[in-house]
Amino acid sequence: MQNYFELFDLETSFFIDEIALKEAYRKEISRFHPDQYATKSESEKLQALQNTSLLNSAFKALKSSLNRAEYLLKLQGVDPFDEKDTVMDEHFLLSQIDLEKSLRLLRSLKIALVWMILLRISIFRLMKNLNQSIVLLRTIVTHCILKKMSES
Repeated sequence: MQNYFELFDLETSFFIDEIALKEAYRKEISRFHPDQYATKSESEKLQALQNTSLLNSAFKALKSSLNRAEYLLKLQGVDPFDEKDTVMDEHFLLSQIDLEKSLRLLRSLKIALVWMILLRISIFRLMKNLNQSIVLLRTIVTHCILKKMSES
């Protein structure tokens, strides 16, 4: 397995210089640009395409911290998403339940924030057109009621 860090001349580490990664990617990918292989043989074109594919995969794996962590674990022979590995630490499972609760709360807060913004818009409109504002406000309230009913 080709070490993606070595492709971009980076130290194998979770903490990387993202600017250096982007610069190295641009430099390497430009070497295999199709325009440079227009007059080359089919085997050279195929090799350039394979190199481009490898560089794109490497860049994708390293540019995101989550993907980078997964890649680093795979370099150590560990697949963090192995479906056969069903043994889970109790604390990990409990923390996942807590995270799910927090995510649900955040989604609710996000929805509430959107409705609050729409409410403010309707108040501004109220000053210009009373009838439209009343309809808009009623629509917002109706949607809130329907949303609460669907969650029950």
